[in-house]
Amino acid sequence: MTFNGPDWSDSSIIESDELDRYFYESTAEDDENIIIHSYSIRVLESGFNYSELEEYLGDMFSDYVFPSKEKQRLQKKGKSPTVRAQRKAGFSTDYQRDGNLGEFLLFLLVDGYFDIPMISHKIIYKQNYKHEVYGSDNLFFGEFKEQEHIGVGEAKVYTNVIDGVREAIDSISDFHNENSRRYMEQELSLAPKNISQNLEPEQIDYLAEIMTESSYSDYPIFHPVLVCYGQEDLQDVEDITKSIEEVEEEIDEVLKSENYLSRINNQVEEGHHRLNRAHLLFLILPVAELDDFRKRMLTSIVPGIGPSIEAEKDSDEAQKEAES
Repeated sequence: MTFNGPDWSDSSIIESDELDRYFYESTAEDDENIIIHSYSIRVLESGFNYSELEEYLGDMFSDYVFPSKEKQRLQKKGKSPTVRAQRKAGFSTDYQRDGNLGEFLLFLLVDGYFDIPMISHKIIYKQNYKHEVYGSDNLFFGEFKEQEHIGVGEAKVYTNVIDGVREAIDSISDFHNENSRRYMEQELSLAPKNISQNLEPEQIDYLAEIMTESSYSDYPIFHPVLVCYGQEDLQDVEDITKSIEEVEEEIDEVLKSENYLSRINNQVEEGHHRLNRAHLLFLILPVAELDDFRKRMLTSIVPGIGPSIEAEKDSDEAQKEAES
């Protein structure tokens, strides 16, 4: 079955030109079914462009949580989509465990740079950070490698790239083991309950048929995987005496030296050979100071969470001192 209606890319809502103000692609490589794109935060004369990225994430988070029509409905009722989105996400002051940031970044990069729309606003089912919605971190559908694919996403924000890649591969492997049918049907059973109204009516009907008649097996799977991690070497590249071009060259060298393709291939080969059944699209985003990045970006999305994060951090440090 092939869809003959509007292009799936027409239902994506993030402009790549917009993202280019905050990110740039550093490296790209592939090997058979593994495709890797590594990104860096855009560099300005004053350093990494965290400030403008913070503002952008704060403005765009409601688009991740709600389709455009729902945002318009809330606005007509005098309600703020931004505030409602913050409540729906159920952010935690335990920011190191909160998965919202990684899932949000995954949505932005896949929709914006690959024109593949997210088909279900799954985050609405999560009432708070303790109530995780198991399965994929985002669900996509669209044209990838010139063919319609179901996109089962995964996002990891980890201290280092090795752990992030390993945990991501472990997660997506669930969709290719002996229980894969159960995992996929469980995943797709949630989507029709909150299908994105950003899609055209014909697209919604088409997806409903795929999901309710279990004909999803007729479509290849790709796994868009975001791995955001702390890269200490990037702390040294910000230098007022260097041009932006020189700084970006240094960033590119740091990222090339990480040998992402080799690392990912090694992980896949270690007992995850069934992943050869799917395309693996890795989106790698290293940041200079991960802890600071997480706090800043989460606070930009939920401004009121900042003091709570600091208070919890102070409490943890006091407890450690008392125990030592």
